[in-house]
Amino acid sequence: MTYNKNIHINQVGYTKNDNKIAVLANVSGHFKIINVKNNQCVFEGDSKTCKNKGTSQNESCIDEASGDVVSYCDFSSVSEAGEYYIELEGQGRSYTFLIDNGIYTSVKNALLKGLYYQRCGVELEEKYAGPWAHAICHTNQAKIYNNPEKTIEVSGGWHDAGDYGRYATAGAVSVADILLSYELFGDVYTDDIQIPESGNGIPDALDEARVELEWLLKVQDNETGGVYHKVTTKYFCGMIMPEDEHDDLYALPESAVAAGDFAAVMAMAYRIYKKYDETFANTMLAAAKKAWEWLEKNPNIPGFKNPQDVSTGEYGDPNSEDERLWAATELYRVTGDDKYHLYIKEILKTDVDIVSFGWGSIGGYASFSYLRMAEQKEQVFDDEIVNVLKKAFLNKADELVSIANNDGYMADVLPKQYRWGSTMTITNGAQLLILSYYLTGNKEYEEVAIDQLHYILGRNPMGISYITGIGSNVVNNVHHRPSDADGVEKAVPGLISGGPNWSLNDEAAKSFIKEGTPAAKCFVDHVGSYSTNEIAIYWNTPALFVAAYADYRNSRN
Repeated sequence: MTYNKNIHINQVGYTKNDNKIAVLANVSGHFKIINVKNNQCVFEGDSKTCKNKGTSQNESCIDEASGDVVSYCDFSSVSEAGEYYIELEGQGRSYTFLIDNGIYTSVKNALLKGLYYQRCGVELEEKYAGPWAHAICHTNQAKIYNNPEKTIEVSGGWHDAGDYGRYATAGAVSVADILLSYELFGDVYTDDIQIPESGNGIPDALDEARVELEWLLKVQDNETGGVYHKVTTKYFCGMIMPEDEHDDLYALPESAVAAGDFAAVMAMAYRIYKKYDETFANTMLAAAKKAWEWLEKNPNIPGFKNPQDVSTGEYGDPNSEDERLWAATELYRVTGDDKYHLYIKEILKTDVDIVSFGWGSIGGYASFSYLRMAEQKEQVFDDEIVNVLKKAFLNKADELVSIANNDGYMADVLPKQYRWGSTMTITNGAQLLILSYYLTGNKEYEEVAIDQLHYILGRNPMGISYITGIGSNVVNNVHHRPSDADGVEKAVPGLISGGPNWSLNDEAAKSFIKEGTPAAKCFVDHVGSYSTNEIAIYWNTPALFVAAYADYRNSRN
């Protein structure tokens, strides 16, 4: 059977009401949609150029980010559930795909369970982890970096990425993505994805998020209220299993960005968990207030930098204003204390970020939370603030729509934005678009957001699904220590690769990717390419947010 790898599709499939578009790279012609069950053609037509598609691209249809000459197969009218493939006359066929309204359930569940596989400090039992089971790890106490005679208990949480470090900022933002999706469309989260807590009457998404929340509580200094920036060894270990790493752990110094993210997510979690476990919720709210007090006492603390003898991930951020804004917003939302509102009003007079999502710039979480609070009339709100935040939010959404409409693969990023973790940039954009749709009902925002999910699942210049275990042509050699060291042929499932990165920041990328390769093709599925093919929890969670929304959207149709 001849597969034409220039036919780029969502390799999982499409729902009955999705816009069903395949992107052809450097090929075109007459196409047919074939039903696998009976080998019958259910639709046929001619591929169309980008000009016919109605975008403002140039007439030659050359996609700048990939260098591909693109055209499109639009088969949106096909709505009968089933398994199909595209046959391009005389030029082979695509991988098979499904049309079914339940297709995103499996994607959502895989991305959520991917976080379970990242759990630290516990045994991953075979009955939950299958062949990716492993022994308990990282149970030793961590030395306080500035006072190594003192130690704290820090077991638990999630390994951050392909390494075994744990980072407060990345962890808090990852939890926030889960909680935000639960708050808005939590009906799609079930209690049966086969983690140890499944069947306890609480959605597994909240059980999994609690794993990280409980760890975050451990990295708050009980005396000062500050939050240690990260818990890592001093240096990255080799490609070994987590239970085989025995180097000393260190709790690295407190930072304002860690305290801000911590305070925000703890207040946010209080709002959501109080109906399930009031004691736990109250503990988190008290911790959030204590972290805020630390922030008040340290208004000018510098951003985090690795000490000279530490080379693990830095997650440096010199500006804590957006983290402080988010913390103040979430605390105001749950307490109504005007001191937080006054802070919000003052900081919004500066050029603080108010539209971004992700671990480094996170103002979008604050903006949407304030807008949601105002909509729900949970606290007294300021109309001027609402107008400023909503305008900024929707201006960013319009910008993303414009970018996507001018991209050959409908991606919401510019060529220069294919940097380290580009899949996160793409799904963070989709996240903002979904929230903008929530604010306005503008269907274009929703459709462009779903286009980003199509991109992640294979409708991209590489023709690859960037989520391990999901798709026909899927990343497998990810830079992820357990996936490399466990002796299992297939990578740990449900983890999203970082994706194309034109900077080529590692030797594998430089070796396998030719100089001058277009930005969207600067990717190699190689374990050594940490700059294109690592995984990370805060890359998983915005993808989870988008997949959960897609599942929710389709459950209503």
